[in-house]
Amino acid sequence: MKKYECNVVTKIALSFLLVISMISPYFTVVKAETTEAIGVGEAVNQFDPTAVKSNVTVEGYIVGFAKSETSYSVIADSDTNIAIADTPDETDVTKMLYIQLPSSYRANFGLFTNPSNLGKKVRITGSLEKYFGNHAGLKSPTSMEFVGDDTTEPNPPETATIAEARAAVGTDRTVQIQGTVTTLPGSWGGKAFYVQDETAGVYVFSSSAEAGSLAVGDIVSITGKTSLYSGEVQFNSLKIERI
Repeated sequence: MKKYECNVVTKIALSFLLVISMISPYFTVVKAETTEAIGVGEAVNQFDPTAVKSNVTVEGYIVGFAKSETSYSVIADSDTNIAIADTPDETDVTKMLYIQLPSSYRANFGLFTNPSNLGKKVRITGSLEKYFGNHAGLKSPTSMEFVGDDTTEPNPPETATIAEARAAVGTDRTVQIQGTVTTLPGSWGGKAFYVQDETAGVYVFSSSAEAGSLAVGDIVSITGKTSLYSGEVQFNSLKIERI
């Protein structure tokens, strides 16, 4: 190659490198250094609301459904997301990672369709970025799987009469009640029904398939939490078993 041609090629290459060096500081997508699984706490610590970190793999327990940047619920309104944490009984939303669930993952991982997934451990790979405002989230997942056989709560819930469960409204306590189904599920919409024991009765909200198969007169054990809905006490079920 002639000396003149070499100089031209060199100048073009240097010009290209100069342009790249000027543009690169403005890119906000950062490639993760490793696809090894990290904990939720570590992911939250790495989270930067001004950047997107791709190909991040996180392991954690499903603890609920994200409702806003600062609130979550153990009862899901849909299958669009889940919240995970390092422990299955975590209640501090700042220690949770919100997980976006595209349609392909909802049937297996959505908490509305699968309320029994609460407490299960999952491993997810996706982009670490802000979700629900500026909350730490993992979006556009490329893989998702359950890990081991970690299910539900680490400690069994305390048993309570229905009257005691009604009195616990607003305390966020998980309790187990037992009673007789007195109305056909779906009488108030969805799969909801009424259950009663010798102390009181309560309206039970559930989205599980088990609830839809109940009949009047069935004796059931229900694990969940009481809350107020339109000024009335309701029991939000996490698990239903016939006795």
